[in-house]
Amino acid sequence: MTANGIQELAALVEAAFEDRDLLRDAKYSDAVLETIDLLDRGEVRVASPTESGDWEVHAFAKQAILLYFGLRQMERMEVGPFEFFDKIPLKKNLEAQGVRVVPPGTVRYGAHMQRGTVLMPGYVNIGAFVGEGTMVDTWATVGSCAQIGKGVHLSGGVGIGGVLEPPGAGHPRRHRERAGRDAGLRAAALGRHPRHAQEEVPRRRVRRPLRPHHRAPQRVHRQEGLAQRGAPRLRRERLIEPEGRGPGRVPRRVALSTRWRSLAAR
Repeated sequence: MTANGIQELAALVEAAFEDRDLLRDAKYSDAVLETIDLLDRGEVRVASPTESGDWEVHAFAKQAILLYFGLRQMERMEVGPFEFFDKIPLKKNLEAQGVRVVPPGTVRYGAHMQRGTVLMPGYVNIGAFVGEGTMVDTWATVGSCAQIGKGVHLSGGVGIGGVLEPPGAGHPRRHRERAGRDAGLRAAALGRHPRHAQEEVPRRRVRRPLRPHHRAPQRVHRQEGLAQRGAPRLRRERLIEPEGRGPGRVPRRVALSTRWRSLAAR
C-alpha cells in the first residue's frame, strides 16, 4: 500500500478511536480490519526505525488493535488435536512465508514474522514484529506490539513485555488529565465535589527502615569469667552501685568492656 493510502487508513482509525459509534459504518470498521491485515503482512509496523537511527511510533496501529478486539467475537478454533476459544485467530500460511513454528507454538493473527524465523513452543502476540533469522526459544514470549530485530536468539523462558496500553498513556500530561476525569467520575458517584474525590484514593503505605536511635538495644548476655580468660572484645555485665544511698536509689546494670573496666572503677 502506498504512503497516501496508509495515511487515509490512519485518519479513519484515529477518528473511530475517538468516537466508537463510527464503527457502525463499514468504512471505518473496514479500515480497522485492513490495518490489522497490513500488520500481519509486515507492510505496517507499530514502530519503525528512521534514517537517523531513532524510532517512530505509529499510534494508529495500536489504536486499530484495540478496536479490533471490540469488533471480534469469541469463537472456537480447532487446529488438529488442539482447541482454542478466543477472539483473535491464529496466523496462517506459515509455510509460504518461510516461518517455522514447532507445536504447540502460537502466533496470533496481526503479528509479523519475517522469513527464516523459528518459533519453538512459545508465543508471539498481535502487533509484534520478529526480524529475519530470529529464534524464539521454548516458553519465550513476544508481547503485543514488541519489536524484535534480525538474528536475535530469545532464550528459553524470556518474556518481552507487551506495549499495547492506550496510545499516549505514558505522557505525564495525559496521566494528569485521565486522573482528573477519573476523580470527577468517582466524585459524581459519591455525591461529592471533584476536588475532594482524591481523598477516596488510598495511599500506598511504604515501610521505612528504623533509624539507628529507634532500634532496640542489643541484649547483652552474662558470661562469667570472660575477662579472666583474656577475651578483651567480649562484653560482661557488672552491677554498679551509685554514689549515695537512700530511698529510690536502685542499682543500675550496665555493660562494660573489659578494656574500660579499670577506668570506670576509678
